[in-house]
Amino acid sequence: MVLVLALGALGIGYAAWTDTITIDGTVNTGTVDVVVIDYSGTYVWKISDSPYIYVDSGWMTEIGTPPANAVDAFPNPPYDTPPGTADVDPVSIATAAEGAGGDDTIKVDFVNLFPCQYVTADFLLHYAGSIPVKVTVSEINLPELTGVTATLEYYKSDVTGAKLGEPLDIALMQLHYCDYILVVITIHVEQDETGANMGQTGSIDGTITVKQWNECDGEENNNPGSNPRTGPDGPIIPPAGSQEPTASPIIMCKWEQDTTASLEDGDPEHKTEGSQFLPPLVYEGEKMVQYWAVVTDPEGVETIEKVDVTVYHPAGPPEYGSVKYQLALHKVDREAVGMPAYADAKGVGLITYGGSYSGAEIMDELGEGTAEVYMVQEVLSYCQPAGEYLVHVDACDTNNVCGGSANTNLDNSFTYVAVPAFEVDFNYVNYGDVEVCQAKWISGDAIFNEPMAPAPVPNPATIRNIGNTDIMITVQQGDMGFGYSGDVGTEYQGSVPPDGLSNWNVVFDARIGSDSSNGMYYDPFVTVMLPNTLPLCHTYQFDFSIHIVESVEGQRTGTMNLGCVEVPFGGE
Repeated sequence: MVLVLALGALGIGYAAWTDTITIDGTVNTGTVDVVVIDYSGTYVWKISDSPYIYVDSGWMTEIGTPPANAVDAFPNPPYDTPPGTADVDPVSIATAAEGAGGDDTIKVDFVNLFPCQYVTADFLLHYAGSIPVKVTVSEINLPELTGVTATLEYYKSDVTGAKLGEPLDIALMQLHYCDYILVVITIHVEQDETGANMGQTGSIDGTITVKQWNECDGEENNNPGSNPRTGPDGPIIPPAGSQEPTASPIIMCKWEQDTTASLEDGDPEHKTEGSQFLPPLVYEGEKMVQYWAVVTDPEGVETIEKVDVTVYHPAGPPEYGSVKYQLALHKVDREAVGMPAYADAKGVGLITYGGSYSGAEIMDELGEGTAEVYMVQEVLSYCQPAGEYLVHVDACDTNNVCGGSANTNLDNSFTYVAVPAFEVDFNYVNYGDVEVCQAKWISGDAIFNEPMAPAPVPNPATIRNIGNTDIMITVQQGDMGFGYSGDVGTEYQGSVPPDGLSNWNVVFDARIGSDSSNGMYYDPFVTVMLPNTLPLCHTYQFDFSIHIVESVEGQRTGTMNLGCVEVPFGGE
């Protein structure tokens, strides 16, 4: 009886001892978004009674409107322009413009073409999605007309629409956030003595489709045979009943470096673990990063089929650890390139080793030819978010067995060093004539002009973020000799006028962006922080005001100091 009671007491006590783990989190899915952001055309014209042909090719300032020197003669909208230059005779025009479906559609027209002239219509694609994509369909049907040659070319580009390098095989491309692709359609009419090439009409139609770069086959990501890639948290678990691979490629070591002499310009003395890279601090600039790996395979290096690297954004905002890009590494010449690169990176402490491998062991295997070196390079944009980027490398062999299945893949990280920075397009603010006791505003705009010049003429004041962090702007101005009343000058700053809280004879105000509520009033020599953030990649107008309380007539000058401070992503 006593024993039974004891067990009952134990049971009651056990049932009362409980604990709860509460799980709270978020799910953030990526986006796929490619849009057309600009268009260009060709305008062919001549001066009356001149034997010469003039060609003007360029980006339109207004969609569908030819340049000012191509006027009068195009019969249908959008080619009509107001008369004004009677001796100019437009001959041909080619344009690309936004279609009826908005920035996902394009209307292309070639009008009144004639022999021996190459006429082009271009459009600029911008990839704004957060997930890397591949081009799965690129079917643009060009006209098939007698004596008419039509060509289609793709170029890597930038926001200006420039051709960067040679034409691309777009079917082999991956697009990543902020990539630009220039699509060029060129028509040429051959010289014809019979007139067979005249009076023809053709059509242009087609689609460009992109899909996520890792499109699966319906088995999701749990079948290494159909999708061998692995995530940063380890290998994918094979489904029940599958055969566990007996051998797989091994990532012996890996590292990242830039193209500077120190291999990492963010830490040239190599005092911090891991590679540290600085942003270019140039608008639309690019930071080139190289991804290296030394790979072996128990079945022989000749069985290594591919080596991939996946780079992930920093874990927090604004990208929340999403994929930056996935790239295929290529094998480099082991002796001429690979071994010297490995020795240099090892010498400055950039190497991350896999398993129990040591530096000497890897160099021995490289010397014996039982390991190979792989590399790929790709850019980080000037406004790519600062932070720690996870880098995951995996390799697969000719049997589609990958390192992830045996945990022989390898992760490490590099740091895109946070550097807050901005630039302005003005070097002087001219307040002009100012009436006493009346505030005067000098308005800016969001168009960045070059070269730098005084504001507001010729450059309405503009500021843009060229660093890799969100920033807030600080302003300080001298008193321009106006002085103050009393023994000590006040130090007022606030979002409302001082109204008796300042004893200075002049008070200033400044704001960035189009929201007038973001202004800050401040006394001379007070450093004030403007209340709103200037985010990554953004350009804002910069407005200034001056309020003279008391003064005598005359011209005055002073100084203005602008600065910035880093603020966390997603908050101020």
